[in-house]
Amino acid sequence: MPKQPAFLNVDLEVGARTRVRLAPLIRALRGKLFELHRGRHDDLYRVHYETNGCALDASATIHELAAAVEALDPVARRAWTDATLRDFNVGVELARGVALVELAIDPDAARRVVALGGRLVFTAYQVTVLERATRKRARS
Repeated sequence: MPKQPAFLNVDLEVGARTRVRLAPLIRALRGKLFELHRGRHDDLYRVHYETNGCALDASATIHELAAAVEALDPVARRAWTDATLRDFNVGVELARGVALVELAIDPDAARRVVALGGRLVFTAYQVTVLERATRKRARS
């Protein structure tokens, strides 16, 4: 019997044309969220965040990320609003043989994302690919 798909986490991904445009947002979120990545990706300078605690479920994690954005000071909020990319990216792990993933997001969480001008994005990760990447990092 294949393993069931599993919710992994929600990443808050923000992108702008330059690092300078994101600087107030980066300063404001330092210590409030965990920074996963910062750097240029394609044509945008991007920063990716997760919550500092364990992810309970997708909706609860979206609420926590949305609260961090809603609490931004006016300068950081302007950087958020001016950003080209404002994604709440829901990650799901797919085991071998899984043909269908169903993950419900509560309406209030979806409304908060929309009110913030963000997008809900879903990314499915194949377990075998994740396992290979983990083994490769362990050998390095």
